Amino acid sequence: FYNFVQTLMPNVGSRPSPQDFRASCGAFREVLACLRPTHVLVTGYTLWNNMPEWDGAHAEVVLGGTLRDVGEYRVDDWVSLAMCVPHLSRGFSAPRWAPVVDDFRRLTNVPI
Repeated sequence: FYNFVQTLMPNVGSRPSPQDFRASCGAFREVLACLRPTHVLVTGYTLWNNMPEWDGAHAEVVLGGTLRDVGEYRVDDWVSLAMCVPHLSRGFSAPRWAPVVDDFRRLTNVPI
């Protein structure tokens, strides 16, 4: 588990700004370099739309019967695949998303 935005919000209802997301990209890259995850599951469409640009392939892939965006982040010789599900506090249902996540975990590259 990793909190992408590295800026403290002033209160519970506050949302990160575009600058907060941009300022957190370097730390995200450092985490990828240190942990070298095979897969990155992004929780929330706001975060997904503010992630760093892809370093490698990017395509729509059928996962769990639905078309999902999948892309590659590269650090040195390591590739991490990434995809998004709804934020866990909004619109996420484990039974609904389990087949999607299971298919994603089985991917070893972005099929293009």
